[in-house]
Amino acid sequence: MRTLIVIAVCLLALVATASAQPEPRARERRAAAIRERLQLLRAQVLSQELSLDEEAAGRLSAVLDRYDATIDELHVRGARLRRELRRESAEDAADEQALGRRTDELLAHYEQLYRTQRERFAAARQTVSAAQGARLLLVLPRIDDEVRREIDRAVKHDRRRRGRMER
Repeated sequence: MRTLIVIAVCLLALVATASAQPEPRARERRAAAIRERLQLLRAQVLSQELSLDEEAAGRLSAVLDRYDATIDELHVRGARLRRELRRESAEDAADEQALGRRTDELLAHYEQLYRTQRERFAAARQTVSAAQGARLLLVLPRIDDEVRREIDRAVKHDRRRRGRMER
C-alpha cells in the first residue's frame, strides 16, 4: 500500500511539471515522457513487491510494456463508449434500438479489455515463479488502477488549467 502512495505522489509531481505546455506536439512529448516514467515506476514497484532480480524484472517489464498501448487504447475507447451511452440514455426521447446497440458495443468492449488483460497476465506469468505469479495477480491490478486514476486526475487538471487560460 505504501508503494501505491509513492506512485501517487510521483505521478502528481509529474502532472504538476507536465501541465505547463499547451501546444499539441509538446503534449505528445509530455505524454510519452509520462508514459515512460510510469513504466519505470511500475517496474520498480513490481520488482520490490515480487522480490525480483534485475533479469526477471526486465523480462516482466518487457511483457507488460508490450500490452500497454493496447490497454491504453481500450481504456480511451471505453471512456468514449460510456460517455456516449450516458448521453444517449439521458435524452428524453431515447432510441431504444440505439441504446441496445450502444450497450452491446460497450459489453463487447469489456470482453475485449478482459481478454487482453488475461493475455497480458498469462504472458507475464511465464516470466516469474508460481509464488511471484500469484503475488502479481494481486498487486498488478492495484498498480494499474492507481496509475489510471492519476492519469485521469492529470487530464482533468490539464483541462481545467487550459480552460482558465482561455478565459
